[in-house]
Amino acid sequence: MNFRHLDYVIAQFFDVSTSPVFKVLSQGHINDTFCFSANGREYILQKINRDVFRTPEVLMQNMVTVAEYLQRNSDLPHILFPLFNKQGACYAQDLEGAFWRVLPYIPNSYAPDVVTTIGQAEAAANMLGRFLAALKGLNTSRIQDTITGFHNSINRYAVFDQVVGRSSLDLRKKAGKSILAIRQYYPLFKEIQELSLPKWVVHNDPKISNVLFDQTSHEALCMIDWDTIMVGSILTDFGDMVRTACSSASEEEKDLDKIFLRPDFFEACCKGFLPAVQHLLTEVEQNHLLDGVKWIVLEQTMRFLTDFLDDNHYYKTSYPDQNLFRANNQLALYRSILAQEQELHQIIQQNLVT
Repeated sequence: MNFRHLDYVIAQFFDVSTSPVFKVLSQGHINDTFCFSANGREYILQKINRDVFRTPEVLMQNMVTVAEYLQRNSDLPHILFPLFNKQGACYAQDLEGAFWRVLPYIPNSYAPDVVTTIGQAEAAANMLGRFLAALKGLNTSRIQDTITGFHNSINRYAVFDQVVGRSSLDLRKKAGKSILAIRQYYPLFKEIQELSLPKWVVHNDPKISNVLFDQTSHEALCMIDWDTIMVGSILTDFGDMVRTACSSASEEEKDLDKIFLRPDFFEACCKGFLPAVQHLLTEVEQNHLLDGVKWIVLEQTMRFLTDFLDDNHYYKTSYPDQNLFRANNQLALYRSILAQEQELHQIIQQNLVT
C-alpha cells in the first residue's frame, strides 16, 4: 500500500500537522480498511473496490440517504454516517483516482468471523432485525442498485453456466462434484423466484463479520459495511445472518467434517431476529424463512465456485484453490441444513409470536 495516497486522501478531510499513522484493520474479500487518528480522534479509512462497485458515487449517496433516515427514524445506538470532505463530498479520490471514504471509529469494538456463544448469535440477529425494522419505512425509490441483480440467483446461475463452459479442463475436473451439486440443487432458485417476495431496503450482506460488538460487554453495537444496501428481500438478510452465525466453522475451514449448522445457535438467531421484525413480515415471508437460509447458502456456494472457475476475479485469495475450498465449505453447510430441515422449521414456528 502506498501511504502517500492515504495522506493525500486524509488531507481532503482534515488539516493535520503531521502525517497520520495508519493501522490495517482488514483486507477482506472486497475492500481494504484502515484506522488512523486525526486531531485527537480515531477514524476508519476504507477504499471502495471499483472492480466490484462500478458507481462509488451511487454507493455513497445510498449510504448518506440511509444514515440520514436512520438518524431521524430509529433508536439504533450507532449509525455509520460518512464524513464529508472540505468540498462537501462524502468520499475522496487518491492520486490514482481510487475512491475512499472516512467513517467514525467505534472504540473498544470487534467484528467476529465466527460466533462462539449463543448470546452472540442472538445479539447479532437482534441488531439485524432492529436495523431492518428501522429501514422498513424508507421509500425504495430513494435507493439505487450498487450491484445489479445482486441476489438474482437465476441470473447468477446463467453466469455460472457460462463460466463452466469456458473454464479450463483442469479447473472443471477439480470442481466436478461441486458443479454437479449446483446443478442438482438449482430448482430452489426457481421456487424462490415464484414466491413474488415483498421488496424492502435491506442490508444484503449481513454476515456476522458485518456486525460490530463491544469488546467488554459483547453487546451488538451496529451493522457495518453498507455497500450493498439495496432493495431486496428480508429472507436473504435472515439467511446470511444464519449462514455465518450458526455455522460451526468459518467459510475458510477446509475440513468438511467440521462444518454443520448448529441448531441451538439457529434458535438463538430466531429469538433475536423475529421479535424485531415479525410484525412487519407477510405470511409468505414467515412461511419461507428457512428457504431464505437455503437460498443464500446455495447462492454463496455458487458464487465462490464461479469465481474459482473464472480465475478468482471477485474474491481475494491467498492460496491456490481457496475459492473451491470455500465453495465446498458452503456446500457442506447447505447439506447440513437439508438434513435438519424439519427441526429448523419447528424452531422457527416456536419463535413466531402468535
